Amino acid sequence: MMNISSEPSPLVERTAQRIVLSLRGRNHQIEAPLPTHRQWAEELTVSHFTVSKAMKLLKDQGLVESTEGSYTFLKSRDATEAGAEQSEITMWFNSNRNVRRMRQSIIRSRFQKGFTEDMPGLKFSERDFNLPMTEFFTQMLAAFVQGKDPVLAEFPQTYLEFLEAHGVLSSFPREEGADYLDEIDERFLEHSMKDGQCRFLPFACSYSYLVCNQTLMRKAGLEPEEEFSSWDDLAKKCERMKTALGGEPIHVSEDGLFWLLLHWIYQADEALPATGRLPLVDWQSTAARVAMDFFLEMVFDRQLIRVNYGGKFSLSSPFWAGKVPMTFGEIMLSTALELDHASDFTIKPVPPGPNGIALSLMNTVGWTGNAHADKVVQQRAWEYAFAWERWLHLDAGGEAMKRLGVAPSLFSLLKNPEKDQFSSCKIPSDWQAAFRQIRERGRWEAPDCGMMCAVQAPLLRAEVQKGHKPDPQTLLTHLLLAQHEAGIPSLCSGKISPT
Repeated sequence: MMNISSEPSPLVERTAQRIVLSLRGRNHQIEAPLPTHRQWAEELTVSHFTVSKAMKLLKDQGLVESTEGSYTFLKSRDATEAGAEQSEITMWFNSNRNVRRMRQSIIRSRFQKGFTEDMPGLKFSERDFNLPMTEFFTQMLAAFVQGKDPVLAEFPQTYLEFLEAHGVLSSFPREEGADYLDEIDERFLEHSMKDGQCRFLPFACSYSYLVCNQTLMRKAGLEPEEEFSSWDDLAKKCERMKTALGGEPIHVSEDGLFWLLLHWIYQADEALPATGRLPLVDWQSTAARVAMDFFLEMVFDRQLIRVNYGGKFSLSSPFWAGKVPMTFGEIMLSTALELDHASDFTIKPVPPGPNGIALSLMNTVGWTGNAHADKVVQQRAWEYAFAWERWLHLDAGGEAMKRLGVAPSLFSLLKNPEKDQFSSCKIPSDWQAAFRQIRERGRWEAPDCGMMCAVQAPLLRAEVQKGHKPDPQTLLTHLLLAQHEAGIPSLCSGKISPT
């Protein structure tokens, strides 16, 4: 005998969700007649049978009611609220005592209040952390994989393969978010879609580059607008800055130390393809040894790189105060724009290395949904993520953020950045030219790079803090073993080389 499941099919569930979204989008009045099943079938391009099943599902959920006629009516608000179960969208954020993020949370809570007005029983719950960002992502990743908290999370795209391998990524039909997805540059959606479903909604993009203090470079007899042509050119000009100004000319953050080494390994790889996503690093390769030798030479032999411990301000404040010639990565540049300090700084791409390839490490951060959560809650969470990003970038949200003093983004993800309401409009022409060049050189970071940083940056930092130059092959082996110990996929060109 055929076993017919009583559970609705995914198509029926999706059709029911689309009906509710369509009604909400057209502000359908409570208890007003709904379109006929035939009209729904034509609008949603599904069969009459599927619509009937979807309507029965909505009736069972208490969202619609039927009469003897051919129409189905929305239940009254009071009846729906009386029977509604509480649904909670949990979210984690890492304010780390960052005023910008705290102000964002104020705007976000106001938006959430408006979002839930027409959704009885839905509420938001946010948990705030005060951790280094890599440690925060590690904790959230573990919680995400093990259970249904948080329901909605912000992750870098380099975590997607790990999350998908554990089966914890929920998704949202592309057609339901098409009005906003169609506004985003296709390049930033490269890792978002799978089988017509959106599993990752990007909202921010980062690149690697150098930021230089124009005044200090001129004091060293260097032209700020002139690019560094090679590693050797960078080292020689850093020597000039050290002689003229004293101290190490390049300052990096604790995590920045790891990203700089990674950058140089790719630039030393003679077999690296000129385009496409960057591969995993082989810590036992010739490229890794060449880059590590140059890295240790710059840090210990020439003493041209200084690590700033203690977070963002330990790096940004000396630079803003005119005490540091150069940094690797962003040092609150959006704030510099808003305070009209852009003319003090210039942006430079990281110079090409031995393989002659000029590149910039490129990554996006975006919304992901937790597949462990209740299906209805997953749907509501995705609806919220799309509504929030649409409001922030195409509606009044960007101005609301700016009025509260939240500096806008440097890099817009939209096809037409001029439409973006939360992208800086103060970027000077020389920065724009530099950013165009950096974007053109952008290469997607390899999968699991974020987790690699969490595991290997502390190890690299500890070696630098010892104050004496480590053996390069031993340090590379430490990095490989740490990655393997953490269960992160790794490449190895052969047996571990003897030290």
